[in-house]
Amino acid sequence: MLKEINGNLIEMFQQKQFDVIIHACNCFNNMGAGIAAIIAQQYPEVEAADQATRIGDINKLGSSIPVETKDGIVVNLYTQYSTGMRFGVPTSYLALHEGLRALAKQYKGKRIGTYQLGCNRGGADWAVVRNILVNTLCHQNDVTIVNYNG
Repeated sequence: MLKEINGNLIEMFQQKQFDVIIHACNCFNNMGAGIAAIIAQQYPEVEAADQATRIGDINKLGSSIPVETKDGIVVNLYTQYSTGMRFGVPTSYLALHEGLRALAKQYKGKRIGTYQLGCNRGGADWAVVRNILVNTLCHQNDVTIVNYNG
């Protein structure tokens, strides 16, 4: 099941509305902008897990690192190789699909919160991403897309 709401994903996670939250990462260990920067600030252990991986390793695409925090599990999902749009849309739909498919099995039955993964800084098309979410993560999980309402 997929539902979309307005709100603040991090605040909702801290209020225990989700067991797991997923955010999109690049392969260059850069959590300096967008929701990644907020996650890094709130959960330094999540950034540390990212920093422990090899910088620029293209093999991270489609993989994920779950990190246990005081509020639940935060997943670093590697969906884009680089940052910025200078080489085109950085989000890899294949990496997103493969990563979400694996997470669907790993977190079967869990309450999962996320956002329009890869659509802001990652340049992805929400219609495509939504379709990937529906066809991977949503079959066995309660998934909520939280559109930021600052």
